[in-house]
Amino acid sequence: MILAFETSGRPGSVAIAEKEDVREQVLEGDASELRDACARLLGSELSQVAGYAISIGPGSFTGLRVGVSFLKGLAFVHPRPVAAVSSLEVLAYGLMTDAEASRPKTVHAESGALALERFREVGARILSVVDARRGSVFAALYRVAGEGRLLADEMLVEGLYRVEAVSRLTQSLPLVIAVGDGALLVDARSVSAMAPPSRWIGRAAVLAKLGTSYLAAGLGVEADTLEPVYHQVSGAEEKLGMPPG
Repeated sequence: MILAFETSGRPGSVAIAEKEDVREQVLEGDASELRDACARLLGSELSQVAGYAISIGPGSFTGLRVGVSFLKGLAFVHPRPVAAVSSLEVLAYGLMTDAEASRPKTVHAESGALALERFREVGARILSVVDARRGSVFAALYRVAGEGRLLADEMLVEGLYRVEAVSRLTQSLPLVIAVGDGALLVDARSVSAMAPPSRWIGRAAVLAKLGTSYLAAGLGVEADTLEPVYHQVSGAEEKLGMPPG
């Protein structure tokens, strides 16, 4: 059983995955509800957890810190390997699954509606983009490689970018779909389509499946080595002259 925490945005969520069965609990408030959400999902079954998965960032400073701290505390009591997954990767993989049948199967494009399946074809690209404020976005580009796999595209590796730079880079690429709340900031003419708002938040159910793959490939790390990935400093830290994480 894999226990997953997605706290990079709001609402956050917690999920457990066991083989093909995935159960998810969406947080009604902030990441401080993690303990109660785990109790509702697990009951007294913590001993059955074989590994953890966590969205390591970028995203909400508070959400990431609370999520990582909570997982470290849990792993101190029940040590297991951790899959530390980029929140941008979780967003991208959310477009590759039909975990929620009620979600729209078409996406908005300048030329009209396009079937979401078009962006699951080999060679299509997914631009995960999250508003980082001050005219910047957290962004990463992924290329569909077939069999439900995504590969990080070296044309735009995960990082903090000016919105204009992302728009310039993607405008010459065919079949790019933008996902995340930063999609509204990117020039609509620079991408083929934008994913519907219902897919702009990473979900623990997706993370749990990704985490299962990470751990099966031997990519787990020890919980006490975890640190959130921010790519920039918070407003308070900026005043203190602290470097980005």
